[in-house]
Amino acid sequence: MALTHLVKKENWLSLQYESVNLEKAQPEIKRILQETSERLRAVFNSEEYKGSDVVWATLASDTLTKKGLRKEVLQ
Repeated sequence: MALTHLVKKENWLSLQYESVNLEKAQPEIKRILQETSERLRAVFNSEEYKGSDVVWATLASDTLTKKGLRKEVLQ
């Protein structure tokens, strides 16, 4: 079923990365993600869109820097 949705282009995936100044860019990226999360939540909670189809969305941001690297594993 998932493949059918991909072929019909009903699903969407975006991965973006670039070298940036982390201290400047990270707060702005987080603000954008939080704003988008609020907008998604409004759609999910709206009576206008209620139905029986299960849809999920994810937003994430991280860095590949070694700054602040922990020795323990978080689970």
